Amino acid sequence: MEQQTPVPDATIANRGVYIALEGLANNHAELLKRLHAELVAANLPVKLLPPANQSDLTSQTLGVILEDNRYPKTPRVRSLLDSTTLASQFEAIRATTATGTHCLSSRGSLTHLVTGYYGLGATDDYAAMSTLVNFAAGKQSPTLTLVFDTPVDELTTQTIQSLALPVPADQQSSFLERIRAGYLWEANQHNFPVIFATSDTNAMFAQVWDHVAPLLKLTDKAALDNKPSSVAEVLAARPPQKTGAAEPPVAPPPTLSTPKSEAKTEAQPVQPSAQTSADQPPVPTSSKTVSSLLLTSLQPQPVTTVTDAPFDQKDAEGHYRYHIPAELKGKVRSQYIRTMNQLFENYRTVKTAVQQYTEKSPNNYSGGEIEASLQQLLPLAATYTVNLPAGTFTVPQDTYAEAVATGLAQQQTPPKDTGLQTLIDELLPPNYTPTGQAVQLVRYSPRNELDLTLDVVYPRTDLSFETLENTISFWSYEQKVNALATGLQTARAETLANAYYSFDLTTSFASVQALRSLSTLAASTHQTYTPRLGYDVPKLVEDAGVADTYEQCFDLSLELHSAIYAAKGAALAQYAVLHGHNVREKLTLSADSMLGLLAATTRQNNPALQHLIRQMHEQITEVHPLLAGTMTTA
Repeated sequence: MEQQTPVPDATIANRGVYIALEGLANNHAELLKRLHAELVAANLPVKLLPPANQSDLTSQTLGVILEDNRYPKTPRVRSLLDSTTLASQFEAIRATTATGTHCLSSRGSLTHLVTGYYGLGATDDYAAMSTLVNFAAGKQSPTLTLVFDTPVDELTTQTIQSLALPVPADQQSSFLERIRAGYLWEANQHNFPVIFATSDTNAMFAQVWDHVAPLLKLTDKAALDNKPSSVAEVLAARPPQKTGAAEPPVAPPPTLSTPKSEAKTEAQPVQPSAQTSADQPPVPTSSKTVSSLLLTSLQPQPVTTVTDAPFDQKDAEGHYRYHIPAELKGKVRSQYIRTMNQLFENYRTVKTAVQQYTEKSPNNYSGGEIEASLQQLLPLAATYTVNLPAGTFTVPQDTYAEAVATGLAQQQTPPKDTGLQTLIDELLPPNYTPTGQAVQLVRYSPRNELDLTLDVVYPRTDLSFETLENTISFWSYEQKVNALATGLQTARAETLANAYYSFDLTTSFASVQALRSLSTLAASTHQTYTPRLGYDVPKLVEDAGVADTYEQCFDLSLELHSAIYAAKGAALAQYAVLHGHNVREKLTLSADSMLGLLAATTRQNNPALQHLIRQMHEQITEVHPLLAGTMTTA
């Protein structure tokens, strides 16, 4: 391990710092989250890093290998694999701190050294082990390392389980004693502060803050001593009156009065234009029968009128409603039809059981919950009769053949793959390991929400953008907060429209489609749909006693998907995926759209969708607390 040295102030001003909380403590995770919350409240750009084995796709794959006992690993092999995940984490740290964002992590390079050398005994050569860890970390050490210490017999069962110790249960106690001694020895050698664990989390955090605050020039301990003001209180408070005290040689913040041209508030109705909607000719539409897969892939996403018969009923010809790809021939086609029929029969069985159960206990589940639970069983091949507006749609290659058959595409030659997919397949082999997080905020803009002060002030002054930007840069933190808070009061939608968030979602196909229908997305893209990312069984299905029938549908789907995949490839196999299967999708939306989602959530009886949107909002709160707060106020 390299010696921890103080970072010069100039370096901190230009780059973010990296703070690592190491060691053993029952409230380790709670302390880390509280430190993150305090730094966010201080309006510092900060990122809470995931564990090293979850930092990227490579690390996630190695993490699965490390935890899977089917792969035999000697202590030396385990240490080498651990160092690989550590290298990926430090690449992320290096890139993040370079942008001025601070990083917080739990158990970083020190834990890798202590686990490999003191715990597993991967080698008796300390210099070699230390060199391996330093090489993985790129010779980059934390700006501040704090070591928690707790006697082994005081560690709770939950804490021990969370450590995922690489030894059998009967060896865990001795293993923990060794790594505890290793932590203390390394702390003594490198002058790392040691915080002895107690049951008083507040007292422990006070010690953490005593080390962090001076490093980041946060000398005011109001965050520890006083209850912080809520965002609602900030929004309700009047901006403080300016005194005649000396100010920097720049213009003071202007009063954010609404210009006469903007006299209407958000609550006032917008007057119709000279030509009202009643004067406009109706948009021509055409009735089409399309699969769920094709309907959701059309770009731009059309606003449709769906005319559905219940899926448990057959059509006039005695068939269930699903699309049969013309490309399927012979045995695969027969298996496809047989499986689809069985899926719809199972759907009918589950629907009947759920209806009988809810009739006996009608207050337990809403109509929306019942519908959402049943929809999970429908395959993407299920067809809808829709009225599509006239126009040109872009159809992806995956569903091009169906689009031609339904008259949505005129060309008979589908777009050709330029070779990009072939290159990607060579460089990135398939990996269907879930990340463990259904929602991940991967990008957001602006990096600091107070940068939106410039957007709030600009239309209300006569200064050039550059002059105004230079002027606002001299404002105090309080002045910027008051200006942005006032802007959120007088022109909330306008202000929120300038902030954007990109999420990587791993959730059910049905939840993604429901989310799309409730909000206007700036952009969205998904990976090829597959049954290999898992699924959840709704509580309603379990309560109704048909969980086995429900799970059989997913087993049938996986079997059919594998057969089509082997015969015709991944694109056509998507028709076998169910609405309840988890999918990966990256979507981008504005803060204004997120406000609309939260409002719509209160009207939805879909617990899975409500939970998904709450998770998205919670992650926005971590980076933009002021904007996130106003999203939940009337």
